Amino acid sequence: MTELNLTLEQEIALFEKFKSMMLKEEKKKHVYHRRSRGTGSIVKLSGNRKKPFVVNVTIGREKDTGRQIKKCLGTFKSREEAETALSAYNLQRKRLIPNTLPELKIEEKK
Repeated sequence: MTELNLTLEQEIALFEKFKSMMLKEEKKKHVYHRRSRGTGSIVKLSGNRKKPFVVNVTIGREKDTGRQIKKCLGTFKSREEAETALSAYNLQRKRLIPNTLPELKIEEKK
C-alpha cells in the first residue's frame, strides 16, 4: 500500500467522508409499505423464535360487535416468505391460481 502524505485536516476530511458513506449504507434497510385493504397482514412476534412472522387474514365480521374474525395462515422464518404465502393466498382467493395452500381449519369462538 502506498503512503499518502496528507495533512491532519485532509485526514479528518477523508475520515468524515468515509464515515458518512458507511452510515448511508447502514440506513439502506428496506421500508415496508402499508398493504391494501382486504389483503391480510404480516406481523412480527416478539421474542427469539424460529418463525417470528405471522400471516393473518380477515375472513368475516362478528354479527354482534362487528369485530374482525381473523384466520392465521401460518408462521414463517422471513418476511419475504410470509409475503409470498400471502400473495399466493390472495391469488387463490381471486381464483387466478389453483389451490396451493392446504385447507386450514377455522376455530370459532364460543
